[in-house]
Amino acid sequence: MLKPKKKITRQEIKKDPVLEWIAKAEIYLRENAKFLSYIALGVVVVAVVSVLLLRSKRTANLEAAGKLGIAEMALTRGDHENALIQLEDLIDTYKGTRSADMALLLLAQTQLDQGEYESAEGYFNDYIDARGADPLMLASAYNGLGICAEQREDMEAAADHYAKAAKEAQYKFQQHEYGINQIRSLIKLGQFAQAESLVNRLLEDEPEYQNRNILQRLSAQIAVHNG
Repeated sequence: MLKPKKKITRQEIKKDPVLEWIAKAEIYLRENAKFLSYIALGVVVVAVVSVLLLRSKRTANLEAAGKLGIAEMALTRGDHENALIQLEDLIDTYKGTRSADMALLLLAQTQLDQGEYESAEGYFNDYIDARGADPLMLASAYNGLGICAEQREDMEAAADHYAKAAKEAQYKFQQHEYGINQIRSLIKLGQFAQAESLVNRLLEDEPEYQNRNILQRLSAQIAVHNG
């Protein structure tokens, strides 16, 4: 004969951990419905604001890119004065965008071409500090700083900047060109052993014809100094 099933009492139900958790959760939801509705509303607000910010950033990037293109056309025409005004305005208005970072580099290069080395150095440093750069452009900025340092005859700083440029460079031709600049600075500093070591390392890296010829001439120059 089958035994009658035992009835589960309320006390025994509460002892079941899963059922107990469900019961507590139900009570919490009832008691805190208003508070939880505020949390849900907050989540929605954050999501909406995030979408709006992304749209705003995308719009700013597009506008900045357009202004950068106009400034670049002015530079191509040789209208440096107008280009400088547009680039400075772009940097002020669209700070933080990739185009504003590129505008810093263009300003630096333009000032460098015009012999305004102190101003160029400031813009190169601003670009490096912004860290919006890809390695290709960052290497170019360090090389620009090296040129500026050479102009004020600070060859030690120049050699250091060229070394950083070569380290950041992604392509061999860049590494070789910046390395050559570093070698020239080392020769002017009288650091012939270090210069010779760098020449040999770059020659082993199979540089292009033009850079190989330059390196061979530098090697001969070092050999003369070494006697």
